[in-house]
Amino acid sequence: SIKAQFMQEFVEATKAAAAKNIITKKALQSYAGKANHISNLLKAWRPFLDCFWAALYDKRPSRAPLGMVWTSQVRAALDWLSCFLAGHHGPLRKRWEVRSYAQDLTNIVFHLDASPFSIAAVLCINDEPWEFFTSPLTQDDVIIHRRKIGDSKGQQTWESLSLLVALTVWFGYWSSSRCAFTIKSDNNSALVLAATLKSSKGLNLIAKEIALLYCKAQYEPRFLQHVPGVMNVAADALSRLNDPSKSYTIPAWLQSARQVQVPTRKRDFYKTLAFARCKWD
Repeated sequence: SIKAQFMQEFVEATKAAAAKNIITKKALQSYAGKANHISNLLKAWRPFLDCFWAALYDKRPSRAPLGMVWTSQVRAALDWLSCFLAGHHGPLRKRWEVRSYAQDLTNIVFHLDASPFSIAAVLCINDEPWEFFTSPLTQDDVIIHRRKIGDSKGQQTWESLSLLVALTVWFGYWSSSRCAFTIKSDNNSALVLAATLKSSKGLNLIAKEIALLYCKAQYEPRFLQHVPGVMNVAADALSRLNDPSKSYTIPAWLQSARQVQVPTRKRDFYKTLAFARCKWD
């Protein structure tokens, strides 16, 4: 846990920084260090701290006075931390019921995959395929993530997007009840993202969206398993249904499972893109 006094001082420091137009680099470095310390426990904060370090070490001229940083350079992070501290995106405390630890665990597994044309996932409950989705990539995906459909350079982005969509669509299955929740993928970047919320710059938007889901959830993925691509058969086949160069069908293993529709991924799908500054209570 983090001491109450430390958190109260951080709240006051956040208010003070947000009220200024300019911040000394020394003060910002101290503040960022404290935020980073808190993120060791509240890891959902991690994707929102990048702009602090970018403002401190960016070599490009900002026309700020020597040794200073414009608050506008870190405004987005300050606004998000303000919202987190005010409890607008999930409480700072989480509660678990003792009785849930006396019950048998439900085994929930996500099988994820993506191709340069589609994202896909399978939900299994107690080793039985329960639901699945396959969703072709769209022009909205191209514009928002700056990757091209059909280009293998976007593979890590689409694999991570598959993770985000699966966590969103099946949020009710894993977020509020204690379970043995496993994510399986043939992509290490997606697994690292699920485990640590640490990502490259190109995946920061997806990391932030997953962080918001974790903020609202009582639980997080418990196990993360890398599977060779040749063993990720069902999810791989689903992700290739829209591949124009080959012919794939829904695997027979999924005949008893229900196909679900996923939300359209326009800008309003991403809460961090639609973010409006919240006020303190």
